[in-house]
Amino acid sequence: LELLHKMAPLAERVFSGHPLLNEGPLDNATHMDEGFEFSEYRYYQAGDNPRNIDWLASIRHNKPIVRYHHQPASARWVICLDMSASMALHEQEKWKYTIKIAFAIGYFLLKRGLSVGVIGYSDHSRWLCPVYKGKKQLQRISDALTKSLPHTKGGKSQLSSCAQLIKRRDSIIVISDLIDERSHYELTSLATRGGPTQAIQVISDNDWHLPSPGIYKIQNIETGKTCMAYQPEINHSQKLRLNDFLQMQKRACQRKKILLTQVQTNDMWHNGLVQYFLTIGQCQ
Repeated sequence: LELLHKMAPLAERVFSGHPLLNEGPLDNATHMDEGFEFSEYRYYQAGDNPRNIDWLASIRHNKPIVRYHHQPASARWVICLDMSASMALHEQEKWKYTIKIAFAIGYFLLKRGLSVGVIGYSDHSRWLCPVYKGKKQLQRISDALTKSLPHTKGGKSQLSSCAQLIKRRDSIIVISDLIDERSHYELTSLATRGGPTQAIQVISDNDWHLPSPGIYKIQNIETGKTCMAYQPEINHSQKLRLNDFLQMQKRACQRKKILLTQVQTNDMWHNGLVQYFLTIGQCQ
């Protein structure tokens, strides 16, 4: 907690700026009744929905003008933690990193008087700690995170299973390795179900690195599928594939207005937390 106290001024500056905004033109005019607020006028650009053109403003400026809106973060926050088997690999390094980040975020949100809850998900989801606020909630979250462990095998990551527990306009934070190829689709679906959404992607070098030369039998710990690979080739090719995959995830989240922070387990968790603050702070 001493370290979190030192980081409190940074967290306060970020969260007090209402950084979690789903900005952009509305795809459907009926969303205006669901908590969206007018943000600003902007000149029409390729890809904007023509239905969002303000024709009176366009006549005055003699150019097409689009009304932009945002959806403010709510007072209810839900932190969704990936508990699939991939999070248990390499002595649970990703899971240990994840629960430290989750506790810290919960601490700062509760400090602002907001309500926070934690969901754990794999092939199904459940409340690790239901949404409440107050001083006792931080201890509940701490106890829940301490007692919870990811699957050791199986338990495929299905983020979409969280949708049944999330209420409309809940602010959502997903913490996961997001290694499933459908992760960004499920993030988008979850954002549609809830409110402002962001994700913290926890990455480990051990996800692609093999320790010594040789032929390896590699098994997907979640699906059970296996393949054979030779160490020099797989280390190089997997690193390239991972980098391409991470860039694809980042672009997909940018298109859908989902704030994505990518952190490495070989870095200290509090540095990852600072990177998270910088990501959301840049979007204010």
